[in-house]
Amino acid sequence: MLAVFYYDGRSSRRQAAALSLSHGQVLVSGDWGQRRATLDEVKISEPMGTAPRTLRFADGAFCEIADTPGLAALLAAAGHREAVSVRMHQRWSIALGALAATLAVVVAAYLWLLPAAADYLAPRLPGTLVAQMSDAALASLDQHMLEPSALPPQREVEISRRMAAFAAQGGLPAYRLHFRATPAGIPPNAFALPAGDIVIFDALLKELSDDEAIAVFAHELDHVAHHHGLRMLIQGTVISTLAALYLGDISSLVAALSTAALQANYSQGFESEADLYAAQALKRSGRSPLLLASALEKLEAGALKQGQRKNKTQEGHEEEGWFERHLSSHPSIAQRSAAIKALAD
Repeated sequence: MLAVFYYDGRSSRRQAAALSLSHGQVLVSGDWGQRRATLDEVKISEPMGTAPRTLRFADGAFCEIADTPGLAALLAAAGHREAVSVRMHQRWSIALGALAATLAVVVAAYLWLLPAAADYLAPRLPGTLVAQMSDAALASLDQHMLEPSALPPQREVEISRRMAAFAAQGGLPAYRLHFRATPAGIPPNAFALPAGDIVIFDALLKELSDDEAIAVFAHELDHVAHHHGLRMLIQGTVISTLAALYLGDISSLVAALSTAALQANYSQGFESEADLYAAQALKRSGRSPLLLASALEKLEAGALKQGQRKNKTQEGHEEEGWFERHLSSHPSIAQRSAAIKALAD
């Protein structure tokens, strides 16, 4: 017999009792009386290390057994075997194998299933949803990060005209061009939002020639044409994306899209695809793909310059610059430039 505590299921009162098993019958007895049931009629909790186990009756009453080895011996003597899942949990080799298999499934889903799902979903998202996300993301960036452009109006008109003429050659997606200034510390850049909004920083137009700026513009157009921003957004926030489609709540997506657009941390594959697209578009317009390589090298130099201007705290310690924190994961500019130059040969 085992010393146990009995709870009648109607109150929190704990009562001392004795538990015995005989001929497939469970008997719990104490000063309060006794309970009897067949072993098949009670539910026995799984072993969890040294934690007490419970034996629960159909009406909610249960016993708490601290002597888990004693209970295991009683159950074994009565011919009771733990469930297969319980026995598997108690074997380290099986548990480690299950963990390894789970990790393999997770890794496979991340490396292949999720990108495949993103590739499928991105071009099929409703246009109104994509436009709403892009508008909200740009509004958020305008409120918290970007500033109105300081370019003279005639300069904006001239750049817009030249880029429109370039885009008119055909095969390029629809776009809306925006000019913005940025606070100190943010390097010259441009980025694309999924609905076709191309944002060009004033600093970029100061660093690059007009033809180099057009090369960057063509590169950003490919991110729109092949839904790179949406594909990365879906991969990063797939659960939120599904909720947005069914519930109409895009607030979390707007925050993610704003950050992703500004950082533009596309994968090497996406960047290479956009470089090839831009190089081909430049060739069709009678321009050299070397313009893109030149633009990338100048932008990298400008970003590195900004990153080297580290802020100091009041104690004099250096803080990491914007470039190191946000753009250090970009694919190698040297490799991309070499690939672009190979296309020009």
